Amino acid sequence: MLNNPILEIIKSRRSIRKFTGEKISDEEIICIIEAAGSAPSNSNRQPWKFIILKNEEKKKEVTQAVLNKIEFLKTTPANDEIKTVIDSYKDYLLFIKDAPVLIFALYKLPPLILSEFVRDNNLQGLESMAQNELISVSMAVENLLLASHATGLGACCTTGPLIASPEIKNILDVRPPFEIASVIALGRYDHLPDMPVRKPFKDIIEVIE
Repeated sequence: MLNNPILEIIKSRRSIRKFTGEKISDEEIICIIEAAGSAPSNSNRQPWKFIILKNEEKKKEVTQAVLNKIEFLKTTPANDEIKTVIDSYKDYLLFIKDAPVLIFALYKLPPLILSEFVRDNNLQGLESMAQNELISVSMAVENLLLASHATGLGACCTTGPLIASPEIKNILDVRPPFEIASVIALGRYDHLPDMPVRKPFKDIIEVIE
């Protein structure tokens, strides 16, 4: 049981940010999206949708939108420390430009009529309801990442580029009730990075007996 191959895939998966540029086949993309669609979801609503972006011009538009937002943020009133942080994270926001495929994970917001019912009856808030759907798509994204690694592909889930979310939604024609949860860069890699430092087991558990 401890040598289960699924556990090995989980433990050996890495976030890949450098790609060879080799193309990804439609069969491979279908495989990992089917894995994503097999994830559990809140009340089995499966509130997700995946936009697979292979078009080079559209990818350039997305990257440029992110770069424009970075430059805009650097010109807004802010202290030097914040601007330094923006500069230091710039590469983490723009590495998506080198991925052969970008997958945008979307989730569906609750219907307006349901939101009004919740509000009028002092029930669970809209923000919590939306969070339920976000958790669901997050589980689907994890399936996608593991399936990518299992098929020999490299992937990295990132939310940084969503600083330009309004512009990206316009480029991709994302409309309500959908919102973008994350961007997954997908491609082939030369080597797996070393495992990053993980917290000790004792620091991530609390046992109640």
